[in-house]
Amino acid sequence: MVDTATRVTCVPGFDQGRLRQELMLVASRRFYVGDGINAAIAEGWYQAVGASLADGIPTCDDEERLQESRDRFVVQAADAAETALEAGARDRVMLGARLTALSTCGSEAILRELAEAVRSLTLNPREGRDLLVTAWEAALEGSMEDGVLSLDEEVALVCYLKHFELSVRDVDRNRAHRNMVKSAAIRELAEGIIPDRLASASDHPFNLMTSERIVWLFDGVEYPETKTSRE
Repeated sequence: MVDTATRVTCVPGFDQGRLRQELMLVASRRFYVGDGINAAIAEGWYQAVGASLADGIPTCDDEERLQESRDRFVVQAADAAETALEAGARDRVMLGARLTALSTCGSEAILRELAEAVRSLTLNPREGRDLLVTAWEAALEGSMEDGVLSLDEEVALVCYLKHFELSVRDVDRNRAHRNMVKSAAIRELAEGIIPDRLASASDHPFNLMTSERIVWLFDGVEYPETKTSRE
C-alpha cells in the first residue's frame, strides 16, 4: 500500500480519488482494516519527501507537488519531514543566491527572482537577511579560489549588495567585504594600476608625501625602529 501511495503522490497530476481507490483495492485483497489507508498515504508522503531529498536539494517542482499532495490528502506531516523539506528548500534558495551574487549578466530580473524565492521561505526578515549575507560570503569565497577576484565578479557582488540594501557592516562580520576590497586592490596592482580604494583612510601613523598614497593598511603590524644610544 505504501508503494502505491508513494508512486501516485510523486507524479504530476495525481488524483485523490484514484489513489484511494487503488489503496482500497489493495486493502480488500489483503484484508487490511482500520485506518490503514490514511496511514499508507502519510507514510507514502514521508517516503516521497525522502526521495526528493536524495540528492540533497529538492527541485521547485518536487516541493510544489509534495505540498499539494500534503494539502489535498490532509496529511498530518511529521515535524521531521516538514523540517527536512523546509531545509531542502532553504538550501536550494541559498545555492541560487550564491549563483546570483556572481551573475555577471547584470540582470535585475535575476535579483528580483531571488528576492521572490527568499520571500517564499518561512523566514522572518532577520533570517532572510542572514541567508542573503551568508550566500554573498560563500559566493565571494568561491570566486577567490583562483586567487584574484575579477572585475566582472566584483561588479556582480556589489550589484547584489545594492539591490538587497546590504551594508558593508552586514557583509564584513567575517571580514568578507575587506577581503573583497583587498583582492580587487591586488588585481589592480597586477594590471599596473595604483589602487585608490583607501583614499578616505585617515587613521594611520604615516606622514605621506604629496606624491604618496595609501594602497592598503594591515592591522596589528609591528613597526621596528632602530635607535642609536650614546654614553
